[in-house]
Amino acid sequence: MKPVSQKALRWLLSLIFMAVGFLPLLAQANPIQSFNISGQAQYFLSNTNDNNPVSVSFMGTMGVDPSGQDQNFGSIGQVTSISFEFPDLSSIPTFNTIVTQGPLVAQIDQPLAYSIGLQNTNGETATFSFITPHSSATFFGTEPIGSLVDFNGGSIFQGQTGSVSTAGGSIFLQNFSGSIDSITPSPITSMPEPATLEMFSLGLLLISTFIGLRPSAKANYLSDRKGE
Repeated sequence: MKPVSQKALRWLLSLIFMAVGFLPLLAQANPIQSFNISGQAQYFLSNTNDNNPVSVSFMGTMGVDPSGQDQNFGSIGQVTSISFEFPDLSSIPTFNTIVTQGPLVAQIDQPLAYSIGLQNTNGETATFSFITPHSSATFFGTEPIGSLVDFNGGSIFQGQTGSVSTAGGSIFLQNFSGSIDSITPSPITSMPEPATLEMFSLGLLLISTFIGLRPSAKANYLSDRKGE
């Protein structure tokens, strides 16, 4: 068996180091963090004079990009997806369309918070607000606002819906209270897509083929020179 030359070995090692160096670039950071939503609301019948509220639970999930940008406040994070529903009121479609979102300006003795407005397939609306960590961003340079940059869960302290239709009639859901709990408290590093791996493998194959052809190409060139 013909021994491997020192030059070929150096080329092989260079190829291996180059491949290892590219691996961190292929593994793309996925900053989206996931949260569970749960809590209670109260509803009042809109077609009666009954002022006694009925309690009902809500639940859902929410995705947050802590690197998201707000056009008014900059890098304060962003809610990227949400699914919010009332399981005891199955006739109300899930609220999963984000209509509005943004930080609430902190008032005296009130926590920093973030508010989100939702819509379902019936065009019915819901909004709720939850406590967030402190943000470096301010409103008009003085008033602090909430942020999702370091958000790892918080309390829902207010919320309501517009009129929503149920089997028993139209109702208004109010007085939301609950919690948002982290499922993935830190960013997840995802594996590259198959297509990316294929292109990377093809590139390494072409490089290794080129390296393998160099000695024979050089030998053929020298042979042709001798024959002249």
